[in-house]
Amino acid sequence: MKIKLLIPKPRLVPSTPQATRSSLIQELKPRLVKLLLSNPAHPVPRGTEMNAWEYRHGAALSLISVLKVQGSGAAKSVGTTRTQNLEQHQLWMEDICLRLICLLSLDQFGDYVGDQVITPVRETAAQAISLVGQWLDRSGVQHMLSIFHQMVEKKNVYSNPPRGYAWQVRHAGLLRMKYLVAFKNDMLCVSPEKEPENLTAKPHV
Repeated sequence: MKIKLLIPKPRLVPSTPQATRSSLIQELKPRLVKLLLSNPAHPVPRGTEMNAWEYRHGAALSLISVLKVQGSGAAKSVGTTRTQNLEQHQLWMEDICLRLICLLSLDQFGDYVGDQVITPVRETAAQAISLVGQWLDRSGVQHMLSIFHQMVEKKNVYSNPPRGYAWQVRHAGLLRMKYLVAFKNDMLCVSPEKEPENLTAKPHV
């Protein structure tokens, strides 16, 4: 079965490089986010292609490419003050980060080869989070690390067979730390907050 990842061609605004960058980011975001969170708890196709892990993997790869080239201009607009642009940029990055965290926490797809497992969706999403971490302020990165620590130490989670924890969640938390500290190695000297203020914040649309 051939799976096509349909992403609409962005309408670029030819005014300034900054406007062009922001326009492309804002236009790609809704479709990529929809694909990222397309039923990650059920990675096996069940009647519709949107349940296939390939969609989430492709969306995460696309998001990585967009962030590498135009992540610094996300949510920024011409005619807005520097302070407002920085605030909007931080909110946009936090929103994407929360959505990627949801994906990593729910995705259970794994390809078992011998005594090893390959998790393409979680691996790619963790790489995307590390790119987001480049533009988050220190407080935002600290909150991310706190969430990752909670995932690694997570207990009393339903699993089948019952073992008191879900290894996929712990694995995802370790992957995030692995790629995040590769970009933010200065955060290795920082202890994560136990209960960050906005830990339960929900992503906005």
